[in-house]
Order: sequence, then C-alpha cells, then structure tokens
Amino acid sequence: MGAVDNSTTGFPLDSYRYQSQYDLFDPQLKVKHPAMRNLRVLEFEQHAGEILFIPPGWWHQAYNAEETFAVSSQMINRNNYMVLVAELIKFGQIPFNHINISDALELNPEDFMKKVIKRIPKRLEREGARRTKYVQDQVKKGAQTLL
Repeated sequence: MGAVDNSTTGFPLDSYRYQSQYDLFDPQLKVKHPAMRNLRVLEFEQHAGEILFIPPGWWHQAYNAEETFAVSSQMINRNNYMVLVAELIKFGQIPFNHINISDALELNPEDFMKKVIKRIPKRLEREGARRTKYVQDQVKKGAQTLL
C-alpha cells in the first residue's frame, strides 16, 4: 500500500497521504478484489471514553454510526522515530543533506531527534502554531455553542 496519488495530509509537517483504494466496508470487496480474500479484519465498536491504539503501518478504516467527536494523535518513540525522519526527508520537509546519518547510529534516539527537530524550518513551526490555535479556537466556539 502506498500513496494512491500525490495528495498530501495538509498538516504543517506535510507528507504524502497514504490511502488505500480498497473500501473495507464494501460487501463485494472480496469478489471485486480476489487478492483480498485472505484479508484478516478486526472489527469492533468503540464507546465513549475508550482509547484505540493502531500500530504503525496498520490499515484502518472507521465508520461513525452517529455524530462523533474524535481526537487523533500520532506518537513518536524509539521504535518508530526513523520512520518519521524518512517521511520528512522523502517529502522534502528536511533536505537529506541536513541530516547526518552517522548521528542516527551514534546518538540515542532522543538526542538524534533533537538534532532533527532543529532542522525543521521555522516557517513550519509558525504554520503549526497557527493551525493549532485555529483548531483550539474552533473547539472553544463549539463548546460555547453547547453551553
């Protein structure tokens, strides 16, 4: 699975949008796409207050049966930090020549990521702060409407 087209996430640290061409809710999926016949699907209903952790690289698809408020996040840790660095380089957010690969081998993950973060252009930090404030303002407006 990869980027279906060259669409992007639109996040401040932009990257390619990875999106499958398959609709797992399509009842004819395995008929239309015989290669999907052996696909294992985990299906469940998530309730208010429950947290779902989706491991990196797992496909996922959600269906909201009713109006829903969801919060999503991505975590970086010592098991997946190089995936993030590779995406930043691949999409051109950080030029490859700005990363010393030997640092990845010699430094612990935290110190390596500190060096990588310093390479992120300031314009992206400003855009991230702007978008975060916009979302916070929208949430505040929505909360005031409910009161």
